[in-house]
Amino acid sequence: MAKIFKTIEQKLTQAADEIVEQLERTPSLPDLPNELLDIDLDFDIDTNTSPPGRFRYPLGLTVNQEGNIVVTDFDNHRIQILKWDGKFQKQIKCKLKSQVGNNWLSIRPMDVAVSDDGKYYITDEANEQIVVTTDKKVSATFGRDARLQPRGIALSKDGYIVVTDWWGGRYCVRKYTTSGEQVGVYGLPGADEQPIFDMPLFLAVNSRNQILVANQGRHCIHVLDWNGKFLFAFADRQSGDQGYINGPTGIDLDSEDNVYVCDPNRKRVVKFNCKGRYMSEIDLSHELERPYAIVISKDKRKLAFTEFQGQRVRIVDI
Repeated sequence: MAKIFKTIEQKLTQAADEIVEQLERTPSLPDLPNELLDIDLDFDIDTNTSPPGRFRYPLGLTVNQEGNIVVTDFDNHRIQILKWDGKFQKQIKCKLKSQVGNNWLSIRPMDVAVSDDGKYYITDEANEQIVVTTDKKVSATFGRDARLQPRGIALSKDGYIVVTDWWGGRYCVRKYTTSGEQVGVYGLPGADEQPIFDMPLFLAVNSRNQILVANQGRHCIHVLDWNGKFLFAFADRQSGDQGYINGPTGIDLDSEDNVYVCDPNRKRVVKFNCKGRYMSEIDLSHELERPYAIVISKDKRKLAFTEFQGQRVRIVDI
């Protein structure tokens, strides 16, 4: 019996030595900034992370090429993708290599937009940047040189990116190419000018390349042309009691450029036409606490909302 145990001990020692030797031969990860760490569709290494289909502060919304709902799950450091029946489909978790030391950085996604080629453009509030990824691989980050505090993000049909930025209280909209080159900054006041924006949140780009910004602190939707020139505002007090929104947050467009805006204080969604005229509203007082972000299904039959205080996403028929 002693010989058997000794033989087993020798084999275990030999196996352990082989494993150590193999690990020593394995090259370490290159110490590159913004290197892919983890995009995990099935396994969650963070024991504090909610299970798939559950949220900790869901914020931004969009739809992907398959027409599914894409949700930024802020405090779980991930993107979740849902069917329109509410069923969980998959999650995308990104971590990035720190530029200092050997640390890994978790993203905190505020908002997300999806390009025609399936790339996810994510505003990463924690690391002051935009993260570009597929559901398999992080391809780029940009914006850190501007010390962003990015909030909302949207894409134009011709491949540009617009982002609302809160850095240092200097609220503005920044425009980038898909390669990350900044080509415009809109809304920063001159020496004798009043600022246009006050806590601008989510935004959208219509078929005429007009930029629609939910200007939360100014209680209206601001519309800019593609070069950042102010065109008009709506959902303000001049829109009348029905159309006025105190602190608009989420905004989305349908295929006809009709505008859907979240009114969290009155627990409703207000629909405007492309010129900003009030059309109708949807009462959500029995559905939600406070709707935050909004997205409309491609067939225009359903709306999805984030309700970050209630830690959930709600889907309603329209």
